[in-house]
Amino acid sequence: MSCYVRSKRKQGIFIKPDQNNNPTQTYQLHGYGSDNNAELCIYSFSIPQNADNYEDFEKQINKSEDLLRTEINSIAHKSDSSI
Repeated sequence: MSCYVRSKRKQGIFIKPDQNNNPTQTYQLHGYGSDNNAELCIYSFSIPQNADNYEDFEKQINKSEDLLRTEINSIAHKSDSSI
């Protein structure tokens, strides 16, 4: 179950678990946001399925977290520069 609340922000994000690191999907939310042209970015967060042990799982999940953090930060910086 998930819930998405959208107000007057120009950009929203949704993070979903995934078996793969699928590319970020972006959708325009016409009629929403302060300028009636908001954007929703959907990020995939890869959860390791084939770890040999806990240490291997930890390495894989940390890599996935780093990739997600980098992706969100790059989008955030783009938003900051366009405001």
